[in-house]
Amino acid sequence: IQQGLFSEGFFYLVLYSDEVDSRKGKLKRVFIYDERESGMPVTVIAQEGHVVEADPQFRGKGVTLRLINGNIHSSGEKNYTKIDFQSYGINLLNTATEQIREKSPPSLTFDDLRAAMKDRTKTVEERRVVSAEFHKRWAIAAACLLFGVLGVGAGTNTNRRAVRASGLVVSLVIMVCYWILYISGESMARSGTLPAWLAMWIANILFGAASIYTVKRSW
Repeated sequence: IQQGLFSEGFFYLVLYSDEVDSRKGKLKRVFIYDERESGMPVTVIAQEGHVVEADPQFRGKGVTLRLINGNIHSSGEKNYTKIDFQSYGINLLNTATEQIREKSPPSLTFDDLRAAMKDRTKTVEERRVVSAEFHKRWAIAAACLLFGVLGVGAGTNTNRRAVRASGLVVSLVIMVCYWILYISGESMARSGTLPAWLAMWIANILFGAASIYTVKRSW
């Protein structure tokens, strides 16, 4: 809030103050045009204003502008209303904090996922998505170990005729193949083509077999 300037878009208000003390949160000769209520804009004029902590029910969502000695003006199609006041509070709230959004499966904890998998109020499709997310987390964690074993097995089998870049090419091919299997498994888990646990672990099963084979061959 800057003194002597109209602040537009300020919590859907137009606010003006002759004097602003930012350290004390104090305003003098305040003018407010409030259009938050559609079809019924309100003009508020006050001698003083103080920015204070919001009321308990709005705590953490914004602040309260406490106005002293002023009046409220509103007009409709057929009438005009003026209300004088000694103290009047306007809640300046962050509307984003009032929006309640249901958690998506990636944002759920393991306990949340287990509870959602057993929740019979959810549809079959919703439980499949949650189950796929549950097994996906374990499969990705296990994939780190599989790639380590696969790297040991593949790295001990050298080809003297191969160029230096062959190791990088093989690594990229392995990563792309795993990613394709991983995406395909997730799609099959969500569609119900395969059980969620099998669909999410199929890439690890195949690459686990390849890891064992490469290690045995190196021995």
